[in-house]
Amino acid sequence: MKKIKILILVISLAVAFFSPGEIKWQKLYLSGNMVCQAKENQKENAIKRVLPQKEMEEAFKALGVIIIKPPQSMIDFTLDNLKGEKISTKSLRGKFLWINFWATWCPPCRGEMPSMEKVWKKFGGDDFVILAVNLREDKKTVHSFVSKNGFTFPILLDKSGKVGISYGVRAIPSNLFVDPQGNIVGAAIGAREWDNDKFHNFLKTYFLKNKLHSAKS
Repeated sequence: MKKIKILILVISLAVAFFSPGEIKWQKLYLSGNMVCQAKENQKENAIKRVLPQKEMEEAFKALGVIIIKPPQSMIDFTLDNLKGEKISTKSLRGKFLWINFWATWCPPCRGEMPSMEKVWKKFGGDDFVILAVNLREDKKTVHSFVSKNGFTFPILLDKSGKVGISYGVRAIPSNLFVDPQGNIVGAAIGAREWDNDKFHNFLKTYFLKNKLHSAKS
């Protein structure tokens, strides 16, 4: 009881000595902490998102995508986009990622990109992200190609080819699919027609199951 009284007295004295400015600062500090905590909780909830296994396997089989069992942890990387901004895969935890390795001189890469663009326009955004990693080409060449073709999905520049090497990429296009926890769940070498009904169904189910924003139409 005596300890509680002393504690109350200390708190009372502390409050008495605070200026209005200090009290305001405290409120801002506590408010900032609450915002940070809310963001951390949001991030934690995002990482708990799950992929609909049945629909995913149906889509991957239809597209000839190899299902990785058990899933393998991805190798995180940071690369510049065409705006010069650094994009880190670690910062994208909680999102379903599609990583595509490509080059402008590669006919199959160029051939599958229009279907990738269609999928991106329908489903891409905060919860599903395409990262098209260009291998060993300069920014001017890549920017010109992307602008000419009107592609809007994110493009990253692996100028040295180190990221491609770390993933053992020997043929392009190569595609990897990464779950919200950062695990590779699917892989495909060679071009595909990605704008596919089963792939659509998988993505729609992913959005619905995790109560995310509905797909773009």
